[in-house]
Amino acid sequence: MVSASTTTGTYALLNMDLQGRARPVWEQTKMAVGWGIPSPDGRYLAMWQASGSANVWMVENF
Repeated sequence: MVSASTTTGTYALLNMDLQGRARPVWEQTKMAVGWGIPSPDGRYLAMWQASGSANVWMVENF
């Protein structure tokens, strides 16, 4: 997984295969997104974003 941003202000979480092909699995245009922190077992990824609230969400099967 790779986190990336563009000059147009789109932030994305990309899934990259071993051939270097990237597939976006999550994109955000309205808020700044930071880095991801993997869980110890490697099954989950926690990411932060500047949203002005303190809610926690869990996304599965993406």
